[in-house]
Amino acid sequence: MKGVRPLEIAKKHELTKGIDIIQSRLVIGHEILTTGVHGVGAGAVVGTTLAQTLSNKTLTNPIVSVNLAFTGNPRIYQDTDTRWVTILGGTWNGGHGAIIDLTGKDYAGYLGAMQFRTPNTAQNADLTRIHISGSADVAVLTLTAVTVTGLKLSGFLDMATQNLVGGIYHMSIIGANFNLAETGVADRFVVNLTNGHVSLSGTQVLAEQQAAVADATDAPSVILRLNELLARCRTHGLIAT
Repeated sequence: MKGVRPLEIAKKHELTKGIDIIQSRLVIGHEILTTGVHGVGAGAVVGTTLAQTLSNKTLTNPIVSVNLAFTGNPRIYQDTDTRWVTILGGTWNGGHGAIIDLTGKDYAGYLGAMQFRTPNTAQNADLTRIHISGSADVAVLTLTAVTVTGLKLSGFLDMATQNLVGGIYHMSIIGANFNLAETGVADRFVVNLTNGHVSLSGTQVLAEQQAAVADATDAPSVILRLNELLARCRTHGLIAT
């Protein structure tokens, strides 16, 4: 090139080469830009080994190999009230670990309920152990096939139409009656909480206190007082009529 010095030619060559490299990285390798590339619009590129803060990402079947730590006050929730969230302690197969089910308020059959399930003995099925109903001012707690040790209650225990079973015997309060019985056999001991009558094996043996019986003062009054005592005993049920 006539009239152009070799140094100027070399500088122009290096400048052109640098521009080509930058263009190559921008267009082909994306080695410089970290946003607005690979079709992500104005968003940042997600690196596989970088420490990054992600937002508005939808993860499908993610696998977390280490601890999952939260900061602040995070929430884990569904996007609709007709679904549920399940936390499982084992693999996704029946009987492989403890399960916590949290249902939405409109999930059919459960309506905002919570339940805890654990594997059966054969470890091939999950059994509901604790169920807490939802969508009610007073929730109902149901325990199924659960042995409770050291249970301490405060306040009143509502025993209406309930049974306490120990071995072959059970205690129940049904209606106005407090019952102690052998399972499968007619009630042995029943106290009617309304009138105070006590029955053994279906026969009344005790009732309200009867009227006083005067003392005997002579032979004729002994017979009279004895008959009065017998009448009181029959009223109680201590002796048959």
